[in-house]
Amino acid sequence: EDGQVAVFSSDSGLMRSVDGLNMWTTILPSLCRSFAMTRDGTKMVAVTAATQTHVIQSSDSGATWTAPTPVAASAIRVVAISDDGSTLAVGTAGSGATTTSFGTVWVSADSGSSWVDTAPPLIANDVRNLVMSADGTSMMATENREGLYQTSDQGTTWRTETSVRSGDVSWQSGSAAMSSDGVHRTLAQDGRGNTGRIWKSDNSGGLYTRGSSSETHYSIAMTSDGTGWLASSNSGTSMGLWKSCDSGETWTQEVSGVSGAYTRVGLSGDGSVSV
Repeated sequence: EDGQVAVFSSDSGLMRSVDGLNMWTTILPSLCRSFAMTRDGTKMVAVTAATQTHVIQSSDSGATWTAPTPVAASAIRVVAISDDGSTLAVGTAGSGATTTSFGTVWVSADSGSSWVDTAPPLIANDVRNLVMSADGTSMMATENREGLYQTSDQGTTWRTETSVRSGDVSWQSGSAAMSSDGVHRTLAQDGRGNTGRIWKSDNSGGLYTRGSSSETHYSIAMTSDGTGWLASSNSGTSMGLWKSCDSGETWTQEVSGVSGAYTRVGLSGDGSVSV
């Protein structure tokens, strides 16, 4: 939350900085498919390429890790964790072959000791994005075609958001973010041949409206209070990082001209650190 602890994943493993991005050390020498950490940076959950149906956890900022714990039958694509580390969630892959192979969301309310398949009404595709509020009660899950699913009771019930489900909407390369209290939410969508969109909600996901940005955004992040946003774009002259300080109403291009694709972005709770 103070921006001192930062983590990123590379082909070499999971890297951590505890001094505001000055020095980096390897805390997990394995390729990570997904990872998440509490806002204070002490508790972490990760999925490695070697054990894609298991999760591992750390309660000391990545100094030590638990043995892999089995969670799901299919590969885990994304993980999320509440601020106190008590609520964990994972989104899985779906092959689309049978109803038993649909992507789903597993939730643990006891720090990973036990898991429940919450079975949101996902189409037979991967769960690509999964975010939760600070207390772990509210969650957003997207699958890789046109589905947005939300829960306000830790996955006991899910609802499908129809205002962003139209035939030209693809979430395969998009991403989701929400404020700590779950009131402010946003979705970035790459368009897949159409104009990219950012959708926003200021009433806990009750209604989404199209934001002002018309760039093709790949990833998006939000500060704890929902006012500061950071988004990446891979579209021509717009390629780079874009920032909004007014909940997505206006945007400025902050970084451009860096070679290679802009992929995932991260933002600390107060907005002082971005990756």
